[in-house]
Amino acid sequence: MRADARRNRDKSLTAAVRVPAKEGVDARLEPIAKEAGVGSTPLYRSGADGSMTGTAHDVNRFFSALASGRLLKPADLAAMQTTVPVPPDSGEPAGTRDGLGLFVNSLSRDGSYLGRGGSGFGYVIRTAPTTDGRRGITVSAHTRPADPQTAARREDTLRSLVDHALCHTA
Repeated sequence: MRADARRNRDKSLTAAVRVPAKEGVDARLEPIAKEAGVGSTPLYRSGADGSMTGTAHDVNRFFSALASGRLLKPADLAAMQTTVPVPPDSGEPAGTRDGLGLFVNSLSRDGSYLGRGGSGFGYVIRTAPTTDGRRGITVSAHTRPADPQTAARREDTLRSLVDHALCHTA
């Protein structure tokens, strides 16, 4: 990445934390771009399949900041974390709860994490900060199998990796 692009990205990510913390969930991209000193077009720019442009590190930084309360007003974060059980046939692990844009998943040891995932052509991503935002992991895998059995094994492997990373840290 070019040095100026990296600088603009870093300024944009910093502004993306500060502006919603001041303005709440209704913050728009234009004030974020203004605070970062960049045009708003790069903030809207996405990949060819409409996916977010960023790295696993960027996503992990964002969701850890979200979970720790650095992005939203407390009432807004509480609303996002107010959850309901997902239906048993949803494909999510037993005990998963769904909030506003976030899943809350139990860990094999005490605690839980906020989950969010996505996929595009040839990749999947899973982000998982603990509910207090002190630890987190984002896993990006360069695969998107069409075979349902392989996809299910991949999901199990991703969940196991997340659980291991959050429960077995030194």
